[in-house]
Amino acid sequence: MKSGPLVASEALARLSSYGLIAYVTRKLGAEGLGLLGVAQTLGAYIIASTEAGTRLIGAKLFAQKNLPFRRLLSALIQKRMLSGLFSFALGLSYVIFTSSLSQQEKIFAAFYLLALTPYIFSVDWALHGLEKYKTLALWRFLVNFGIFSLSILLISLSQLKILSIPIATGISWTFASIFLLRILIKNLNRKNENLNAELTEEHKNEIRWRNLLPLGFAYIFNLMFHHFDTLMLNEMSNLREVGLYNGSYKLLFFTFALYHQVTYSLFPKLTRSQKSAENFKKILYGGLGAFVFGILICLIYRSFSYSILNLIYGDNLSSAQPIFEILALNLPLEFFTSWIALYIVALGLNRLSLIISLIGTIINILLNLYLIPQYQAVGASWATIISYLLISTFYISFLIWWKRNQGKTA
Repeated sequence: MKSGPLVASEALARLSSYGLIAYVTRKLGAEGLGLLGVAQTLGAYIIASTEAGTRLIGAKLFAQKNLPFRRLLSALIQKRMLSGLFSFALGLSYVIFTSSLSQQEKIFAAFYLLALTPYIFSVDWALHGLEKYKTLALWRFLVNFGIFSLSILLISLSQLKILSIPIATGISWTFASIFLLRILIKNLNRKNENLNAELTEEHKNEIRWRNLLPLGFAYIFNLMFHHFDTLMLNEMSNLREVGLYNGSYKLLFFTFALYHQVTYSLFPKLTRSQKSAENFKKILYGGLGAFVFGILICLIYRSFSYSILNLIYGDNLSSAQPIFEILALNLPLEFFTSWIALYIVALGLNRLSLIISLIGTIINILLNLYLIPQYQAVGASWATIISYLLISTFYISFLIWWKRNQGKTA
């Protein structure tokens, strides 16, 4: 499998990331993890807003042949710069003016967000389209291992403590983005493309805001579906509850991330597939297979929940066991819905993806508003499960509709 190195590097990268989380938890407890979780959640929103649909559309276009790639690259980076400027300004405004964090906590969160600015110039999406998985594997590992090792080194040797993490993050993302851009330019130089070639109207249309933004908002709503409860817990509860919830969910995201790397590596091929009854069978069987696989992993996680939490976090997160066991029920639902969602984007149904993500996010926020004040992190966990069940219903409805139309109206 071509994507094998990328999946392996994702596993190593995630291990580095969770190694840092475990280190912070053991040093600073659930409250320290809660603060890091809030900053990382805000960072995830800013990154998603910066991408604004350019990630999947860019990968889709770079998967094609005989395009003026340099002009395409320039156009997409310009759009990322505009969306990034807006996103970082919005994120910093939230931290400084509206969040319930203390002054020191706000300083940490603001520094963490600023450390992510080099991501604006990351071109990993282009190399995904070109299927340069070994290069991406190395890049992915370097980013996360750099953050992990530098953070622990600075925490150990300096008085910066948790502020070491934003410094390590900024250094790692800067060098990794430069590394990836140099590799991409070398790959483009080998293509011997016509430097005077212009983008066609079709390609210009694909990267216009009216096509990028629905996909970008769909991704943001998907993130809100997964992570907005972290911010809600921070505002409606306390950092300890955020830490218990975040520590549990991040373990599941290790599994999610590996799965998403496999499915995302198939995206260039999916974009070239035809809308047919035969492909309906492939997407259906793939979704069902992913669901069954998710059930198996869910059973393992629930059976060894206490041992897993204790091994990684020590006694600081032992009270998170019921939260972790509830959230593990997400696995089969996430595997199924993310597989169908990726195919919807490959079919070009960006607005449908946006609508489903928006509905799921609204349902999740309303459930959290009701459950968090009463049950705190446990309530947020059940809100996520109920939302997933409803989202799965929407995707199943899409499959039934597509089967009846055999892809003709898709």
